[in-house]
Amino acid sequence: MTDAVEVTLSHRRTKGERRQKVLQHLAGMLNEATLEKITTARIAEVMDISEGLLYRYFKNKADMFDALIDFAEESLMGLTGQIRASEGMSGLDQVRASVNVMLQFADANPGITRVMTGQVLIYEDPRLIERVSRLHLALEAGLKLSYRTAVAEGALPADFDASGRASLLMAAFCADGLQGAPRAQEQLRYGALLEALSRETEDGKRRSRIVSRPPFLVSAA
Repeated sequence: MTDAVEVTLSHRRTKGERRQKVLQHLAGMLNEATLEKITTARIAEVMDISEGLLYRYFKNKADMFDALIDFAEESLMGLTGQIRASEGMSGLDQVRASVNVMLQFADANPGITRVMTGQVLIYEDPRLIERVSRLHLALEAGLKLSYRTAVAEGALPADFDASGRASLLMAAFCADGLQGAPRAQEQLRYGALLEALSRETEDGKRRSRIVSRPPFLVSAA
């Protein structure tokens, strides 16, 4: 009985590792600056396996993209949620730290961020675009909460448009920060970002480093 359990666990672990390998290769292919449709045949070719073998780990290509979006959603929502739950962090510092987390994630996972912008989903299942849009709205809602906390703390005026500012910041982030262009990200960090956050403090910069290393799906090795 014990042997049977060990074999089952080993099979599950191996399947999970192989699923991860498929996602790593797909994310790596998404790093390429092209809008050419990625096919399962191409993924199999890159991995040097049969296309049929891919379907042992994923139902279809949309299932693979779903897994990448799951990773982005769990990572970003989890980290930004931790930031908002941090005791002693002001509302403005929460916004700053949340944006830094998103930018760090984009730096670490350029292929997945192209999924988040919808850039590589043009030829894919429309449902995937809807999923990405919901993730954007959820991140934007978190920024609104932090801005409203800043208003309640008196750091921002009572008539501050938290919803409008969060929407503008998220729009700028999606247009520039997620594109993977270092210059655009630097402009966002030190230009529009400073204006969006209203002020920058040394204490805020220190606290924004709450996450020292972003989630990283594809091995840097």
